[in-house]
Amino acid sequence: MKALFDGLEMGIKEKFAKIKLLCLDFDGTLTDRGVYVGEDNLESVKCDRADGLGLEFVRKYCGIDVVILSRETNKVVATRAKKLKIPCTHGLNDKLGNFLEEIKSRNLMKFVLSEMI
Repeated sequence: MKALFDGLEMGIKEKFAKIKLLCLDFDGTLTDRGVYVGEDNLESVKCDRADGLGLEFVRKYCGIDVVILSRETNKVVATRAKKLKIPCTHGLNDKLGNFLEEIKSRNLMKFVLSEMI
């Protein structure tokens, strides 16, 4: 993966350097939006292993922090996040509020506001 990063054009590297945080939902972002339900009412989802490679790339080589914020209460969210080594908060009622807390806790509010103006 380092060779991939080293092969990127400088302009692309500079764009990556401006990104400080990638905040993801789980369902439909790290899954194919489908859900499998067994006779025992247990739910399963399908994840793509390539997502893990991409997220490792942005964390390790681009220096971008990644977090998962999800309304979903299924344990699979935390299990997948742990495997990907990504901090995760799930079972949320207020994703926007939690997103803003993530930004504030990382002192990124000034970056968000400057991009909005």
